[in-house]
This record gives sequence, structure tokens and C-alpha cells, in this order.
Amino acid sequence: MRGRINRKLGQIWPVVIYAGSGAIEVTFTAGFDASPYEGVPDDLVTAIKVMVKHWYDFREPITEGSVAKVPMHVGEILKNWMPMRLR
Repeated sequence: MRGRINRKLGQIWPVVIYAGSGAIEVTFTAGFDASPYEGVPDDLVTAIKVMVKHWYDFREPITEGSVAKVPMHVGEILKNWMPMRLR
């Protein structure tokens, strides 16, 4: 699926002379804080720790045809952080 950039309502596009691929650069910053360990919510830290323990306890590879599942309580924590899309 290809990405798409939409103009914000009431805004105009910058004037760009077409220069082929790479004519527009998008800068995206993600995360909770500038420091990698600060600002991460406690429930996400808990989910990470539980997943690491789960992977430590169950180190064998997944057999072909089976699906790796996230422990149910981790799924419940992560569900609160999933983006909701309304159409």
C-alpha cells in the first residue's frame, strides 16, 4: 500500500519545482520523550517487561503454520495504545 500525504484544511502546499523522486522531505518524530528511557508510560513499561519474560520462558521457535500470540494481559495493555480510526 502506498503512503499518502494530505493537506491540512485551510493550508496550502509549498511551492516545489518538480525535481523527480525526493522533491519533498518529511521529518517525523516519534516517541514519548527526547531521552530513550524517560517519559514512557508505566503500563507500556510493564507490557515490555512481561513480553521479555514471555519470550525468555518460551524460547523455542514457532512451528510452521502456527501464529505467535501475545499474552492476553499484554494485549489488553496495548489495546489502550492502538490508534482508533473513524470513517
